[in-house]
Amino acid sequence: MERVDRSISRNIRLHPPLTAVSSRLNYPEMKRYALTLIALFLIACAATSPPEPTLIQTELFTAGEGDYHSYRIPALITTSKGTVLAFCEGRKNSRSDSGDIDLLLRRSFDNGETWDPIQVIADHAEDTIGNPTPVIDRDTGTIWLLLTKNAGEATGEQLKNSYEAGTRTVWVTHSNDDGMTWVEAKEITEDTKKPEWPRRRHPTSIRTPRHPLRPPQARIRPLLLTHHL
Repeated sequence: MERVDRSISRNIRLHPPLTAVSSRLNYPEMKRYALTLIALFLIACAATSPPEPTLIQTELFTAGEGDYHSYRIPALITTSKGTVLAFCEGRKNSRSDSGDIDLLLRRSFDNGETWDPIQVIADHAEDTIGNPTPVIDRDTGTIWLLLTKNAGEATGEQLKNSYEAGTRTVWVTHSNDDGMTWVEAKEITEDTKKPEWPRRRHPTSIRTPRHPLRPPQARIRPLLLTHHL
């Protein structure tokens, strides 16, 4: 690159100053002279500019493939070690928000260029469990994952209007090995959801798809540390 820059500098110095030749050149010659200088300048800029980043699009979950009819509600996060975790709901039989819905994960160790096969993080038989909300503890590297669950046969309207099979409940699991394994999910509804709230309502701390942020120097909420380590 230095050789290119010196070559360009020598080429430019070989030409007389523009003010000195302006009186001897006609308009077409002056125009060619100016275009030559512009071209040399652009070449120098191109030689020193970094390459443009390349956007690569990868389909991680494709409807109809695998054991699921549809995939919805994605969540993406990067661990303290740089592993990229892609969560989503796997909907067994339809695109509906109700029914047999599991929580899935794929992991990448090379910034998203390649991905591990799908892992099933939570499967509660015919019930619905999903709405993934991952949180990274930057001190310990622990990955906390908040979820919600409800009866698979319950529709959204039934959950909202005191469905007899129950309300939407809140669950938590965590991983200490960058998402390779996960502890069994535990229910924490009483710690996160007030009885007077509408039956369908998510706790405000885990409405999805979004990620809670852990402020600098702050600690994970005590309910996670004391109840589920």
